[in-house]
Amino acid sequence: MAELSFGEKLLIARKQLDLFQYEMAERLGVHANSLTKYERGEGKPHGAVVRMFEILCEQHGIRFDEYEAGQKRKGEKMKIVLAEKVSPATLAVFAAEPGWEVLTHDQLPDGLPAALADADALVVRSAVQADDALMAHAPKLRVIGRAGVGVDNIDAAAATRRGIVVMNTPGANAVAVAELTIALMLALARKLPAANATMHAGKWEKKSLQGMELRGKTLGILGLGRIGLEVAKRAKGFGLEIIGSDPFVSAAVAREAGIKLVTLEELIAGSDYISLHVGLTPQTTGVINAKSLAAMKKGVRIVNCARGELIDDAALVEALKSGQVAGAALDVFAVEPAKNTPYAELDNVILTPHIAGSTGEAQEAVGIQI
Repeated sequence: MAELSFGEKLLIARKQLDLFQYEMAERLGVHANSLTKYERGEGKPHGAVVRMFEILCEQHGIRFDEYEAGQKRKGEKMKIVLAEKVSPATLAVFAAEPGWEVLTHDQLPDGLPAALADADALVVRSAVQADDALMAHAPKLRVIGRAGVGVDNIDAAAATRRGIVVMNTPGANAVAVAELTIALMLALARKLPAANATMHAGKWEKKSLQGMELRGKTLGILGLGRIGLEVAKRAKGFGLEIIGSDPFVSAAVAREAGIKLVTLEELIAGSDYISLHVGLTPQTTGVINAKSLAAMKKGVRIVNCARGELIDDAALVEALKSGQVAGAALDVFAVEPAKNTPYAELDNVILTPHIAGSTGEAQEAVGIQI
């Protein structure tokens, strides 16, 4: 079999170094879009880029001999079912593994349960519910991987009983989620949805659309994991004062990121903007409720790109109507798809259909990590 392509080598190296596309692009001195094309087998890299890549591999001891040899010999036989659409780069990673039989979502003529009858691994995103009933069709299944942050659509308890390992890809879409968070903050501050809607309606309502700057405001980040830290990194560029709350993060780590570590109560009371980036646990469910909303600054703005269940919807709707909360931007909901949400009738709410991690770069990253 032929030598690995430059794109295949890029994918292997990024996987070993645990780098995002943009991070590898920075190291090679190219635009991230160029790296995407190389990994897809499109375009020919400049000789200088190839040399930079070779040096990087030498520095980190990355070799491709075993991968190239592995293509010529039969490795451990495994059947892997990709139940939902994944990126071309993800397919390339799976295809590079010797002995793996990979079925994609469009190669399941008899349906997913039938395909799982002799499968060793299952990869899902958000749509497929990997519950106990589905696992019952997969007696050989050893692992379920979710190409995403949480595992809400996987019955982890049932998997444990059956001896199936559950995996996810925390942090792979951190940049995408952080960028949408900042975008939603800006949209709230500058009333962009209303400005767009009135212009499309043929109106010129400049006076009613006076916004405010982010500069000098206090952003409270609830949850300082990879996404929360990426939000902080971008927020600093807008001149925001950043406070954060996370019981698992030390003050030293927070300081290094330019964040003042505070208690949850202090964050609730002292923020002009609150952005949620915690996982869903019994302790965080409903953390934004009538009591916490009443303790916030009047006119606070709330952004949620984490989990819908973190917010008591009835309480937030009431706070939005009363003006206690000036605006909210919600990308996630307790029930999805959110077809009959009470927020739809409120003008001071921005709604997006769970798209925070939906970028080409993020989808490739989660697919490659899994």
